[in-house]
Amino acid sequence: MDIDGYWALIEGARAHTEDLDERAEWLVEQLARRTPAQIIEFELRHAEVRKAADTWPMWGAAMLLNDGWCSDDVFWYFQAWVIGLGQQVYERATAAPDTLLDAPEVRHLASGCDDAEPPEWEILDYVANDAYERVTGEEYGLWRVLEERGIDLPRNPAPADDGIEGGQAEHARYLPRLCAAFPFAAPA
Repeated sequence: MDIDGYWALIEGARAHTEDLDERAEWLVEQLARRTPAQIIEFELRHAEVRKAADTWPMWGAAMLLNDGWCSDDVFWYFQAWVIGLGQQVYERATAAPDTLLDAPEVRHLASGCDDAEPPEWEILDYVANDAYERVTGEEYGLWRVLEERGIDLPRNPAPADDGIEGGQAEHARYLPRLCAAFPFAAPA
């Protein structure tokens, strides 16, 4: 599966439903119709795509969208959520995180509506493994195969040092649109 195939599945899930659990199940069903090798390729593409979102500026954006607090886990699940916003939003956001405010889901979150879902999609990280298990019957078989092949995919965020001291809060200061939209979470 190439990167276009990966994004086609993400976009297909997005078109299928707004509910993140239903999107994940749709992805599992679609992947389970493929070969184990194609499921592994999906997982590898997912890791590649995620890497571009693993930056301190994106962590600053995650902090703002998460009420001024963002742990390693929250940031990891935020990255998956941004992927779930679709390829166009994702690519713009990874280049300039302040553009996240252009996404309707982020504007809805900024509105303070009680029905706004938190900006995280943890289950996206498990769809390939779940599909692999459906196809092969082997629980955690995807992780075993990757380990046997010497492929160690990241399981936690690890942004590279970019020379700006202060981590997520300092990076959030460089996101004026998001700071204005989420003033209760913006660093002082």
